[in-house]
Amino acid sequence: EGYPEPYSGPSPFVIEAYRYADRVKCSLVNVGVLLRRRVLGHDVAYAEPLLTDFNPARVMSTLCRVHGHELLKDGLFNGDPHAGNFLLLRDGRIGCIDYGQVKKLTTEERHWLCKVYLALRDDDADRLRALAKEIGMRTRYNLDYTRQKMLTFALDRDGRDVTDGLNFQQFLDKMFAADPWDEVVPVVIMPSRLCMFLRGIGLMMDHPLSLVKEFAPIAERVLREEGVDF
Repeated sequence: EGYPEPYSGPSPFVIEAYRYADRVKCSLVNVGVLLRRRVLGHDVAYAEPLLTDFNPARVMSTLCRVHGHELLKDGLFNGDPHAGNFLLLRDGRIGCIDYGQVKKLTTEERHWLCKVYLALRDDDADRLRALAKEIGMRTRYNLDYTRQKMLTFALDRDGRDVTDGLNFQQFLDKMFAADPWDEVVPVVIMPSRLCMFLRGIGLMMDHPLSLVKEFAPIAERVLREEGVDF
């Protein structure tokens, strides 16, 4: 059946605002409940907040900022960020654990990934073609269509507009049949693993991700700060 579209619901700030308003409403209602129970002796239940303390949008936003910074700014990132390697702490913080599969990128590789994220953001097939040539990425026919689809799938998202409604294996089979890849460059492998794990966590929380949306602002800031033309 393919994959859902990236999350487009309320931001972490808006969800927190909803939660705050919900708590204020409960507090006001419960003043009346207390008076009825104490003064009139009515057996009335206290109102409880509708929203829990868990905020998936905030969790995913935080994870993306942390791992985007590691990948594109530090060039040293956890290549195994599955759901078991995070701790949701009682005070709202997120603990990142088990850095047993860490990948280090060169400065050139980091900058290349930053440029790829900006090219994907801008839907720039010409720029992606040039970047693929620069890094030595080759397919049998070097088709723009399959290159952009595969980079989007690896580094960005897996919505139906990308996979044509196919599941993971069906999509890869279709791409390989159309334009077999002759050279998969190492710089893409571990970042794509990182991205797929983050997207998987998002799906578990009903919060599908577009990593281009999350990482492109980081990529642009990194290139500007480090004086790299893009």
